[in-house]
Amino acid sequence: MANPNDSPRAERVTDPGRRACLAAFAGWAALLAGCGGGGGEQADAPVAGDVDGASAGATWQTGWLAAVQAVRASAPGLPVPPPLVLRDQTLRHVLRPSQGGATLRLRISNAFGSEPLVIDGVNIARVVAGSRIDPATDQALRFGGATAARVPAGGEVWSDELDFAVTAREAVAISLYVAGPMEVSTWHAGAFQTGRIAQGDARAAESLDEAPGTGAVHWLRRLDVRVPRPGGVVVAFGDSITEGALSTPDAHRRYTDQLDARLAADAGLAGWGVVNAGLGGNRLLFDGFGPRALDRFERDVLQVAGARAAIVLIGINDLHAPAAGIGPVVAAEELVKGLQELVRRGRQADLRMVLATLPPCEGYGYATAASEAGRQALNAWIRAQSLADAVLDVDRVLRDPAAPTRLLAAFDSGDRLHPNDAGMAAIAQAVDLQALRSAG
Repeated sequence: MANPNDSPRAERVTDPGRRACLAAFAGWAALLAGCGGGGGEQADAPVAGDVDGASAGATWQTGWLAAVQAVRASAPGLPVPPPLVLRDQTLRHVLRPSQGGATLRLRISNAFGSEPLVIDGVNIARVVAGSRIDPATDQALRFGGATAARVPAGGEVWSDELDFAVTAREAVAISLYVAGPMEVSTWHAGAFQTGRIAQGDARAAESLDEAPGTGAVHWLRRLDVRVPRPGGVVVAFGDSITEGALSTPDAHRRYTDQLDARLAADAGLAGWGVVNAGLGGNRLLFDGFGPRALDRFERDVLQVAGARAAIVLIGINDLHAPAAGIGPVVAAEELVKGLQELVRRGRQADLRMVLATLPPCEGYGYATAASEAGRQALNAWIRAQSLADAVLDVDRVLRDPAAPTRLLAAFDSGDRLHPNDAGMAAIAQAVDLQALRSAG
């Protein structure tokens, strides 16, 4: 059986006839048009120069987050694509921070790069609609006083602090110009927010809506905001369901977005927000579509500025991996050990820990009798355990009362596993806000 203290590697599958089903397993592959794909595997890289650089008395809170992964390791079992190389191109990504304030900082990651990363210019501006910005708000970010961001292999860097008024839950655009040639090694594959890739230095262009689109976020990992008074950050940590797979792109209908809207409407949680640390296809115990959850928990949860609570929804891909041909059989007992470890580490960091049950998925392409037995056993433990501060019973919320092992049709995105926008709303409504308030 898998031991959560080991560092196992996913098995590879080379049968091209299984590619479509493997894409469904990841939940985000359809968004990668124009951005490359990934095969192979790479371990979580150490983070170099991880220094906050906060001014005295500053209160930083993370307003936006991307769980990063290696580009060429994000789809084990699929052929390794050619390198994704940018030359004289501009990337524009739209971020929607959950925190507001007058000063911000941006973190750029080259965690999976084997060579130094050079981004020749980075601008930020308010978004009007789509990729269209308000040119009057466009400002350049600096890095150690320089306009170019230089990130060592395996490292990450903060921008200098920038006076830029950010309104909570209003979109900003980050435009990155790369003279190149520069290979993209680090990204978040499934953003469910359309970015653009334009020719030339188009950082100041009012609109890039006609440029080719991308469903990935390249190199960006965190946007932190210096807030006027401390609130709190809820980190949603999990796989493609948390990431928002098969919800409506660009519509902010992931469960994390809809939970964030609930926090915004609750006077008792003023200054609180949600960041999304979901990663499509991610597993608890094994690497694959990004580093395993046990390894990335430090970076994607414990390092989040202002984190007060974490919602953990993970394990379904570990159970489905044997049928997908990308991993060994994993017993529910091994998943229990892994979740116990995450809860212990979160509690040691004074986070409120919420464990979520795994959703019903009968009829999903990789669901088997064995994986269903494991899901039932793990859910029973989650409901009965007392280690976490609260339970989010996703299974009970999403299942069909007439057939409890199936996703309710009204919540089904079409693949029998991933909830649609209505299902995402149901998860968000099921979160106990009092459990989060207790972290205040």
